[in-house]
Amino acid sequence: MGKPFDPSVHEAIALEESQEFPEGIVIQEIRRGFLLGGQLLRPAMVKVSIGPGSKKSPVATEKSSGSPATAASVEN
Repeated sequence: MGKPFDPSVHEAIALEESQEFPEGIVIQEIRRGFLLGGQLLRPAMVKVSIGPGSKKSPVATEKSSGSPATAASVEN
């Protein structure tokens, strides 16, 4: 934990926002990996930080105009 994500020895199985760790840092090891004689036997399964996340701006409230509301787009 606390080390930079290295795809040659880590398998990222989850991404999570973190105030404590910057983006790209391993924040939890789910399953330990193994090396034997410098050769990778099994990569470590890890959770990786995506940083503190974006602060969402507060949604402005508007008075109802009688028309149905439209759905906001979702970012992936």
